Amino acid sequence: MRQVEISFPRGKPSYNNYFGTNSDPSGSEKIKKKKRASDSVDVTHISSNDNDDLFKISRSTPSVPKKKKKSIGLTSEETDLLISGSKADKIKTVVDSLSFETISEGLLSLGRVIRIRDHEILVSLPGRTMGSVPITAISGPYTKALEKLTLAEGREDAVYGVKDLFQIGQIVSVAVTGVKKDVHSVRVTLSMSPSDLQAGYTSGSISESMVLTGAVESVEDHGYIIDIGVQGTHTFLPKENAKAFIQNVNHKPLGIGQLLKCKVLKSKSAGRSGTSKTYLTVTISPKEVNRTKYTMETVNNYQLLLPGMESEGTVMETHKTGIKVDFLGMVSLIHLDHMAEPWTLPGTLEVGATNFPRVLYLFPNSSNPYLTLQSRICQKKASLPQLLLTLGDKLKVKIARIEKRGLIVKFENGERGFVSSTRCSDNSAFTDEDIAREFPIASSHTCCVMEYSSLDNIYIGSFQQSVLSQQIIRIDQLEVGQVVSCDLKAWKSTGAIVGVGLAKGFIPKIHFGELALKNPAVKFPVGHKFKARVCRIDLNKNQILLTAKKRLVKSKAPLLSSYPECVYGIESEGVISKVTESGLNIFTIGGLSVLNINGTNECFLYNHLFVLILFQPGFHSCDKGNQRVSNTINEVVLPRSSSKLPCCQCKCREKSNHSIHAL
Repeated sequence: MRQVEISFPRGKPSYNNYFGTNSDPSGSEKIKKKKRASDSVDVTHISSNDNDDLFKISRSTPSVPKKKKKSIGLTSEETDLLISGSKADKIKTVVDSLSFETISEGLLSLGRVIRIRDHEILVSLPGRTMGSVPITAISGPYTKALEKLTLAEGREDAVYGVKDLFQIGQIVSVAVTGVKKDVHSVRVTLSMSPSDLQAGYTSGSISESMVLTGAVESVEDHGYIIDIGVQGTHTFLPKENAKAFIQNVNHKPLGIGQLLKCKVLKSKSAGRSGTSKTYLTVTISPKEVNRTKYTMETVNNYQLLLPGMESEGTVMETHKTGIKVDFLGMVSLIHLDHMAEPWTLPGTLEVGATNFPRVLYLFPNSSNPYLTLQSRICQKKASLPQLLLTLGDKLKVKIARIEKRGLIVKFENGERGFVSSTRCSDNSAFTDEDIAREFPIASSHTCCVMEYSSLDNIYIGSFQQSVLSQQIIRIDQLEVGQVVSCDLKAWKSTGAIVGVGLAKGFIPKIHFGELALKNPAVKFPVGHKFKARVCRIDLNKNQILLTAKKRLVKSKAPLLSSYPECVYGIESEGVISKVTESGLNIFTIGGLSVLNINGTNECFLYNHLFVLILFQPGFHSCDKGNQRVSNTINEVVLPRSSSKLPCCQCKCREKSNHSIHAL
């Protein structure tokens, strides 16, 4: 993607269009005035050389024929720069959005948190892209605090879990630290660390009223030491300046490593030349941070820009795919997806109109920031867009426009959707011409809602028949205890990966067959289709756990999938998943793990089916962190094929009160 180069950092911007041609209207207007003023002369030639006269004039006296000069061959690019009139209008600025093809290391961007897992955070990025932030890339102080906890070193200061530091829908600033591409996918690794976000800053480039990202490094008597990731700085947050944020936003004391938006109130340098240090005093008051607007006196070059910065912008040009804006003296671009409202067209804005966009993302080694006018991002308190469509539904849409990467569609309720070129057909050879022919503007089609890009506020859909024919599209369409059709995709050492519609699940080896199978891959080869039952769903990890044991698939017993369901006297069924010295680990058909602590483990064998009845004496402890309930087994049910009990069980049965029945 070619970027626009500007000729100076301050003052009036050079009006160069996206491909570098001069589009300043003043020059062409002067030429027109000269034409109108010269009624007695004929314009015969406009020189392409700045040193030549602008006009070659022939008067009433006959001119002497001259030999034709040999034309100088020009490249196609040079020809485009010299053409005029209606041909010049054909040169169009194309404002491309971010994509997995253009995303690269060093890119800084705004993002929206869409999922929080134990060890990573998933973030929605511009251009319908996304990435993940590992727990070790939140901030340097947070990583150090976790290391101390791992080493069992005592710590008085609060260290919160990831789910206590972030919330779904939160707007965050991220830096791309890694892009791994293979044939079928792209994995983008992100960082929220201040040292990555503010890598272009020095202690001398920080000025008062700037808003920087900082992390709590330590808690002191009168405030907090903040790490902003810039060498030669010492940042202090007085407790008085943190009160409003703690009371109205955080609702708990600040934690070590917690990320904050810090506005610089004071900046003072001290020390000798070469070893001087810059001492900063900051505030995290939401009111102070949110009302910050930048000027060219504060930020005057591209390297000081950060995602989320807000300033006045002036519309320079409008195009079909976006607008060009003068932002802090820099030529900036706003893509069509990031206009103020979803269906606002760039042509509705007048050249010279002013607005207040925010920096959306910044390419490394560039000079042209990409901005956003989207109200849900630019408003003082960014909010999570409300989902008005159900993911997985098949709905009617109309084709709104055709883009380079796919189709923009409009749902009946007015919501926007995007269908990529690869999801327009199951035919891999489907070309752009095929798309234009099969999906003309304003035509109606059935679209499956696959995903939602929360930062761009647009739904991701598919026209593929292989998708539309499936009942299960996403794992959140499933319920614990539901019986589904599966097809076996691959075998792993501990079990099998199966397809449930378009979703994927996992079945442990012990859940194939009524008895433990030495080689279940023989009876259940890849491609085999069978019925299975959903035992556990983990939306955060995007995982489904199922069982293929026929008795559990057909069982009518109550499900034990949550702790409130574990009440006195309830009867359910499950599988012994582990035999230990302390007792039995039992996996119920609802996905809950139950521990028998009565010391009767010698009576039972691994993989046996059983009936479990909960009763008060055994139900005395519950470990929610490990998803385990301590209980007692009252009755064990063995498969019909077991004509007699194993010797160890018969011996132990004499010492136990449990009744064991063959099916």
